[in-house]
Amino acid sequence: MDVKNDFLIVQPTDKKETNLLRKVADFVPFQEGWTIPCTYIYQLRELFKSIKTWERSDSFNKFIKDLKPQETVEIKCGVIKSHIDFKGLDRKFPAYSEAKKNIDKACSYFMLGAQNSNMYKKGLWDGIIRLYDSRFNSVPTGLIYLVEEELNRRKIKYVKYNTYNDSPKPEFDWEVNKVIIPDIYQIEAINSGLRYKRGVIKSPTGFG
Repeated sequence: MDVKNDFLIVQPTDKKETNLLRKVADFVPFQEGWTIPCTYIYQLRELFKSIKTWERSDSFNKFIKDLKPQETVEIKCGVIKSHIDFKGLDRKFPAYSEAKKNIDKACSYFMLGAQNSNMYKKGLWDGIIRLYDSRFNSVPTGLIYLVEEELNRRKIKYVKYNTYNDSPKPEFDWEVNKVIIPDIYQIEAINSGLRYKRGVIKSPTGFG
């Protein structure tokens, strides 16, 4: 690994190292030849710790030595899933650990009809569907607004950025029909879509 012109150059030497890099490629925008801006060093910190065999240049070692701790949570938005990097602060400060618990709660719901399942009746399942993955601190990207609400409520600093270059292209080219006057519930669904940009609008037959 080397540092040149504010870019980190990673050179995997075998299949195992290459696979490790591919695992984080969803969250880190690698460029050609496994080159990445130095600003992403924090996302790769744990990866580097696990690969002790990699040779590190003097410039890389100096760059790591000069790094200062960050206390800003990072939200890395993917097209489908997003990763929340607490930088280990959730293990040091109660505000951050409580924020994680509330994010988990906000991104969970009771499954309709769960009380009829055998698992629920036997007490092996509480019927809750949890969309927050505490193992990887990831949530569906459409629920990022809930994460932001919790961080803002606790006045926790965070930065948010996309890990993809372009937003997904629209699948349809719709035009507004000025003759049809939408109902109130239709307007509510449209406003929700415009506000949150992504998600699923669940509606019954005859919704329009």
